[in-house]
Amino acid sequence: MKRSYVRELLGQAALKLGLPRKRLGVHSLRVGGATALWVGTQGNVTLVRRLGRWASDAVHSYLWDLPVS
Repeated sequence: MKRSYVRELLGQAALKLGLPRKRLGVHSLRVGGATALWVGTQGNVTLVRRLGRWASDAVHSYLWDLPVS
């Protein structure tokens, strides 16, 4: 699946949600995936970094704290 196709699908989804097209992009998937993996591994940043192919500590800028419910 090409990046341009995924970008188009995300843009359409944003519009359906009443958001600007540029609000959702392929980068959003990287942030969401890294955060989900981080939560799913109880904060194993080393694993997130390896699976996300980060060579630096930049991975930390992708991890969002989620509210506890």
